[in-house]
Amino acid sequence: MNRRLVPALSVRRRALPALLSAVALACLGACGGGGGEEAEDAAVTDEASAQAYVAVAATSAQSVSAGLESAATLAETAAAETATAQAAAASGRRQAQAANDRTVTAPATWDCPGGGSLTLTVQGTATGVLNGQPDSGEVYALDFAQCVSADGVVLTGGARLSYDTATVAEEGGTTRQLRTGRLQATALAASATSVDGERALAVTLDGTVQFSRQVDQQVDDSGVTEQRQTHLAGSGLAMTVATTRGGSQRWQLDDLDLSRQTQWQADSFSAGQLHGGWTLSLPARGWQMSTRIDSTLALDAQGALVSGRWVVTLPRVILDSSAAAGVVTVQVDQGADGSVDKTYSWTLGRLVTVVSEGV
Repeated sequence: MNRRLVPALSVRRRALPALLSAVALACLGACGGGGGEEAEDAAVTDEASAQAYVAVAATSAQSVSAGLESAATLAETAAAETATAQAAAASGRRQAQAANDRTVTAPATWDCPGGGSLTLTVQGTATGVLNGQPDSGEVYALDFAQCVSADGVVLTGGARLSYDTATVAEEGGTTRQLRTGRLQATALAASATSVDGERALAVTLDGTVQFSRQVDQQVDDSGVTEQRQTHLAGSGLAMTVATTRGGSQRWQLDDLDLSRQTQWQADSFSAGQLHGGWTLSLPARGWQMSTRIDSTLALDAQGALVSGRWVVTLPRVILDSSAAAGVVTVQVDQGADGSVDKTYSWTLGRLVTVVSEGV
């Protein structure tokens, strides 16, 4: 794979802070503070608590998928941009080792778009490790040091991308990249200021997910157009949410089966969709919250939810939520017996306010 593709770095500046705030809201507010399982479930019948659960359910998957995808995108962009210099520096060694196709490593430090750095070490065969593109069997070891992406997301900690398959094909002016493998996060933290610019929020992930990615890219005089499809699957991930106010909560993320489709124009996000399901739990307390997207969640050019249906299942409560025409409607089934006990409606603007004010 010798063709260098044009990287696209953007992950919406304003969307991710709101998502991080939503997770913090659920972790520190709706299910914190004690009272046991019954008290937590009973609180869902309160409108403010219902808003909190609905908000975090609609956005937590986006924070995880956007954060992991951002790490992978930065890594692959760094590999592409440092490949030429690495190849020149290692050309003699590469030629000597190529005959035996030995395993080699190629370390490089890359200046991130908004500051900080990413130390990237590519491990693979001598014939492919310096070509600037993932190859089957290669491993990308990542160490983010206050690495600030082009859209202001700060990444710290480590990650490891192991590629099982990686192919590039061209057809009809479109370059298609297909990649599968595993992404292991080690204290991988993503942080940003909230929408109001005052509160710093952070989500830290530990654990491994299986991933598959398809990127269809077209390049012309107007720039780069991309269609991205990412699928994430895994269980047993640890997710810690913290704020500058000193609170934190460690969750377990299980049954992750999430697909994310996004459209990009000239390195800018233009629209997106989410579908799938996942579970957030507090194993020590025997408590969990499962979310299933019943109708694809659609995102606009600002990364904001515009439509879709998602169902939140708590130990003894079901929240059936839908968004359309600027309104979110939630039906509360207290007791999970199939009856609708309460119905709440808010504008999407109100839901965004709940998310962004969060903690």
